Amino acid sequence: MKHLFPFSFNCCRFTHKLLLFVFIIITLYNPLKAQYLMDWQVSQHYYEMGLPYFDITGDGTPELTKYLGNTVTIFDGTQNWAIVWSITASGYDELILWDLFSTESGQKALCLATTLFDQVSTSVQVYDIYGETPKWSTSSFEGYYSNVVITDLNGSEGSEILLGCNQWNESTARYSCRFYILNGETGSIDYESSSFNGYLKGPYAADLDGNGIQEILINVYTADSTSTLSVFSYHGSSSVKEVMPEEFSMDTAFPNPFNGTVSVPFTVPKPSELSFAIYDISGRMVYTTPSCHFSAGSHQYTLDFAKQSSGVYFIRLWSGKTFQEQKIVHIK
Repeated sequence: MKHLFPFSFNCCRFTHKLLLFVFIIITLYNPLKAQYLMDWQVSQHYYEMGLPYFDITGDGTPELTKYLGNTVTIFDGTQNWAIVWSITASGYDELILWDLFSTESGQKALCLATTLFDQVSTSVQVYDIYGETPKWSTSSFEGYYSNVVITDLNGSEGSEILLGCNQWNESTARYSCRFYILNGETGSIDYESSSFNGYLKGPYAADLDGNGIQEILINVYTADSTSTLSVFSYHGSSSVKEVMPEEFSMDTAFPNPFNGTVSVPFTVPKPSELSFAIYDISGRMVYTTPSCHFSAGSHQYTLDFAKQSSGVYFIRLWSGKTFQEQKIVHIK
């Protein structure tokens, strides 16, 4: 029996090492994956939504913000999900808490109240934190908001509210849009842009030229698949002016390829005399327009190719001895 004990002891040591080796191999080739277990779950209205964006209480952690129709409700996870704030926009179909911002009179919450039936409109409402009624509210702007930016646009250290709206016209089946600048303290309209034909993405704000004052950018898309980017800059006295290029520019012609007619968008920085000329692939001029006067801004010219054969052509936009050119394809 004394010879069996060393043998058994060695077997145990060998088995232990073998199991350790197998465990290491399994671990290397099957690494443990992190697991997340559901903490809690609650049923909600089909149109209700919860988002974790805003620190209303100022404790450094975001509260649970729930949206349902024209009501916003704030729940605090550090207080056993107690309701800490709730606001309702009576007379509106939808209310959203867009962002928090600071004013001279303290922290504020910017909300957007919209109507969605009969006539679509947007109202900006600003609340004191925990306030039951708006500190101020604008009248309704036509259309549904596209974007809102809270920033100092003119370098005066106060907050402006940059709002864009898209309006659908049933009779023309087209969008139109415009943007507004509101005083962050009072809600008064500091600036209202002209109306643009198309669907607005933006507005956005950034100091593009490094002068300490932010410019406004808007992208406008039309039903005929054209798009324009416009940049506006502050020029004092509550005025905003569109930034024009230093030289005239020709945008992409559409449609291209085309059959019969083609439209050419272009922009001129100041009132100018311009003309178009068409050249075929061999460089022969086949069509020209008389010189016409165009005011500063964006324009569009339509050229009729009905009498021209199929092929590759070049459009030139002339201003004096200067021109810009692009290739087009006519298909009959």
